[in-house]
Amino acid sequence: MEIARRRSDRVKTKRSAYTPAKTARKAVTVASTSDRSSKVNTTDHSAEYALNKNKAIRQKLDASNRTFAVVPEFSPGNLVLTFTAGAYEEFKIVSLSVLQGQGLSIRRTNTTDINKAVVSESVVVNDAQNKLYVLNFYNTSSKVVLNGNQLHMSVFISSTLPDILNVLDHNKDFITINSKIRHCCTAY
Repeated sequence: MEIARRRSDRVKTKRSAYTPAKTARKAVTVASTSDRSSKVNTTDHSAEYALNKNKAIRQKLDASNRTFAVVPEFSPGNLVLTFTAGAYEEFKIVSLSVLQGQGLSIRRTNTTDINKAVVSESVVVNDAQNKLYVLNFYNTSSKVVLNGNQLHMSVFISSTLPDILNVLDHNKDFITINSKIRHCCTAY
């Protein structure tokens, strides 16, 4: 007797075999400057496509015109944070700094297109033994997707995220930053 198992829509995609020859990976270990022993392992992953630069610029321009600095949205199993372009760039830097300050192990994967443009960044956060959650940073759309174990995600949302947003609240200059990003995008 076979038991039918329900599969999430996230895993219903076509599986492909891992082929090391298809991707160029480079691992770099960076030591943290904090007192706690935290390491960031960075890996580069090459995607097999070229980024549509015009579309990416339009998306960044749209992000610089958003009304609110951050808009949270819950989707099944994920928290999606949509930022203005300026708030996104600062969130990326501040969140890595806060996570390192907590002494967590961070494995970062930068996905680049065939022209070496960084399209997205994936940050896997672990404690001593367990994978806690993953922060996926999408550079062209200025969105961050948090996914992973629901318990660990709720701890991140209730304790770490407020610390990060508190640092972002001290920067009242997002209007100027977004204006500069708009200027650069329209000049392109």
